[in-house]
Amino acid sequence: MKPRWLDAAAGLALGTGLLYACGHYYRQSLLGELGLSVEQFAKGGDALILFGFHAGVFGGIEYMFVGVVVMYVLLVAIGTWALIGAIPWFRVRLRAKRIQRLRHPARRRIRRRHIEAMPAFKTIDKFASAVPAVAFLFLAILLALICAESMGRKHGRDVIADFDGQARAILRLRNGARLHVGRVLVCDETTCAYLMRGGVLILRRDQIVSASIPRRP
Repeated sequence: MKPRWLDAAAGLALGTGLLYACGHYYRQSLLGELGLSVEQFAKGGDALILFGFHAGVFGGIEYMFVGVVVMYVLLVAIGTWALIGAIPWFRVRLRAKRIQRLRHPARRRIRRRHIEAMPAFKTIDKFASAVPAVAFLFLAILLALICAESMGRKHGRDVIADFDGQARAILRLRNGARLHVGRVLVCDETTCAYLMRGGVLILRRDQIVSASIPRRP
């Protein structure tokens, strides 16, 4: 495989992992704000990736703003570096510095070459050149996770604040009872959680016989 295909594969794997992590933190904070837990309503990896995509694109202005700022800073840094290399004045200055370094005493150059040839120096030099990129990448990932968790909490608070106490559905249970419930908060293959005036009601799907929408006055 060519290096660019390896870079693309690494970027795809990193992006997928970031979406998965953002979806996990977004859903965990959302359910925690509603008094639920991730263990009660488990989701697969594909669903968590969709949650992460939702948090990143449709989650709110705050999350998108941070993503735009990070991308903008990265583009400005790349553009500045390219501009410096393209402007003749900067090119002349860089070439002058190189010539000045070449005019150092021969003994100093020999000693410097001896140090640069040491394996430990090469390792430290490679590590030092990679630290800024790794630090920037780590900071961007950390900001994305923090914003995803913040958006989950905000969404949970908005759901509770917007609830007007009106029933959204009437559920008929197997024991003959009829329940007026609010909006559906979350569902999985076996259980559903409904918002009620007194809190959150959790029902198993096999307890529900039918559901109907109440008539509005």
